[in-house]
Amino acid sequence: MTITLSGVQFNHAENYILEKSRPLESALYLYDFKDGNKEEVLKELKFFQNEDGGFGNGLEPDFRCKHSSALSTSIALNILLNIGTDHHNQQVKEAINYLLGTYDKNKKGWAIAPDEVTSAPHAIWWSMPDQFAWGNQTAKIIGSLFSYNQLVDRTFLKKLIEEAISYLHAQSKMNQHEFLSFLRLAEKLSKKEAEHIYSKLLQLSTETVTTDIAKWSTYCLQPHQIVRTTQSPFYETYKDILFDNLSYLAETQTKEGYWQPTWHWGQYEDVWPIAEREWRGKLTLDNLITLRMFEWID
Repeated sequence: MTITLSGVQFNHAENYILEKSRPLESALYLYDFKDGNKEEVLKELKFFQNEDGGFGNGLEPDFRCKHSSALSTSIALNILLNIGTDHHNQQVKEAINYLLGTYDKNKKGWAIAPDEVTSAPHAIWWSMPDQFAWGNQTAKIIGSLFSYNQLVDRTFLKKLIEEAISYLHAQSKMNQHEFLSFLRLAEKLSKKEAEHIYSKLLQLSTETVTTDIAKWSTYCLQPHQIVRTTQSPFYETYKDILFDNLSYLAETQTKEGYWQPTWHWGQYEDVWPIAEREWRGKLTLDNLITLRMFEWID
C-alpha cells in the first residue's frame, strides 16, 4: 500500500524544523524549500568552524567537543557544496586547508575524530574513535577534495582516488557508514572513475542495505539512503522495495512532525536530549528532501 506524506504532515514537519531544530537546519530548510538566503546558511555554519579552519563544536550531534574533526569538516563541506559554494569562498578554503594539513601519511587518510572527542559528552561508540574503518570518512573527504580540486594538488588527489578504489575492491563486506562514504565519493567523481566504485558497491549492497521492512525501525542502512534519484545506479535493483521504504518514512513521522532517531547514546543522559532534538531536526529535513525528490508529498 502506497502511503505518501500529506500536506498536513508536511506542515507539521516544517513547523518542527523552524521552531525546534538548530538554526542551521532552519536555514537549510528555508534555502531548500522556500528560496531562502544562502548567506544565512553560511552564517549559521560559521558558528561551527574553528580558527584552524576545521569544523567541530557539535556539528556532528553525537559528540560535543569543540575541537575540529575530519568528520565534522566533511559534513560542513558537503553542506557548502550542496548550497553551491565555490572554491573562492573563505570557509571552503579554510576547511580544505585544515584537511590537507591533517592528512596522515601513515594512515593514508584521516583520523575520523581527535582524541579530545572523549573529553566532552558523546555517544558511547565515540569512546573509541580509532575503531572506525579506513573509508569512514576518508572516502567522503576525498570526494570533497575532488569537488574543490582547484585548491588541491592534482597528483596528490589522483593518488588518493586510486588508493580509495583499490581499497574498496579489496573488501568483501562493508558497514553502512563506510558504504555511504564511498557512495558520496562516487557521486563527486567523473563518470569513468565513479563506475569503478558503483559496480563494487552494488555487489556489497546486498549485505549492507536492509530490505527487511521489519528491521527498518532499528539502526540500519535503508534503501532511500542509497537511492537518491531515479537516475541512481542502484535504482533498478532497489526500486520495488524503495517505494515501500518511502511509504514507511511517511508512516513513521511522529504527530509532532519530526522523525525520531533509531539510536540512543547509552550515557550522558543529561546531554542526550539536546543531541536527540538536534537529530530530530536533521532527520526531518533529510526525510523531507528525500520524499520531495520522489514526489512522495501530497
